[in-house]
Amino acid sequence: TPMHLQLIADRVIEGIELNGSETNFAIALKYNLTLFSNSDVHGPIAWRSDFFQDRYGATDPLGAQRRVTLVLAEDDSEASVRRAIDERRTVALEDGSFFGRRREVADLLLGGLIVRDAGRVQHVGRAASVYRISIENKFSSDLILENLGRQNFFFEHRVFTVPALSQKTVLVTNAENLNDIGVLRFRILNAYEQPQSSIELTVDIQPD
Repeated sequence: TPMHLQLIADRVIEGIELNGSETNFAIALKYNLTLFSNSDVHGPIAWRSDFFQDRYGATDPLGAQRRVTLVLAEDDSEASVRRAIDERRTVALEDGSFFGRRREVADLLLGGLIVRDAGRVQHVGRAASVYRISIENKFSSDLILENLGRQNFFFEHRVFTVPALSQKTVLVTNAENLNDIGVLRFRILNAYEQPQSSIELTVDIQPD
């Protein structure tokens, strides 16, 4: 409303709750507001499931995971956290998906999605033209990856999941060394930089 726009212009309002809303996400980007992920609970958290079923006849959109605002601060001091919030360096984590501006989402994901050299495959006593890479997900939520590169992953579809807090070894065919693999580029299907746009990242392969 005009009132909200005036409050934003006067910097009385500097943030907005995502609350599962593409509209709120778009408002945060358009008006440069800090994005927060909150429960929107107006009572004990245990009441949520019954509340949604009784009022809306629908399943609680929070699912099994609590909503979290991830603050990309230099350290855990109050001053650093406040500075990061003022600089809009937050990512909203809701129901296993990440939402935020490209810089913050990319910084976060590149810190927790690690690809390592796992060596060439030995097949029946000889080296095969198949190379292994290990993909580690350090997050407490699954990462859903779509391979956008030219690589063919043996036994994997173009879209695959790396479960939370785990490693997945992927076989790259027609590759005898790291140079044969080329550039790894993924779309992270559960990480959004725009309301309807998942982020795409180039990921470097780390030495074993």
